[in-house]
Amino acid sequence: MAIPVEDWYYEVPVITRTYLTAAVMTSLAVLLSKFASLHFLGSPLAFTLVYIWSRRNPFIRLNFLGLFVFSAPFLPWVLLGFSLMLNNVFPVGDLMGIVVGHVYYFFEDVWPHERASGGRRLLKTPQFMQSSIN
Repeated sequence: MAIPVEDWYYEVPVITRTYLTAAVMTSLAVLLSKFASLHFLGSPLAFTLVYIWSRRNPFIRLNFLGLFVFSAPFLPWVLLGFSLMLNNVFPVGDLMGIVVGHVYYFFEDVWPHERASGGRRLLKTPQFMQSSIN
């Protein structure tokens, strides 16, 4: 039996739900807006999420347009190359999303496991937000 979208939405944790809502609203604003000043939010945000997902799932194999198979960590680069081929202009926004995704991935998933960090997380959720969730 399928779960209604509304039930699923309210079962998601509050921080994830807030982020998801902000991402969807931003994407809709970009699609519906005729102002070029908001356009920069769509592609970099998508590439940031794709980059983080691809780094956290390194063993997943993907098939791009039925042409070739590659591992998930290469997905952002494949999409960047495809965007470059389609538009014939270097996609600066897409690259910016990859850079932001890499910075987040490094400080959230790599740095805390390094000996020099002492297990310290630099992108820790603020305490006032943690207490409001629990």
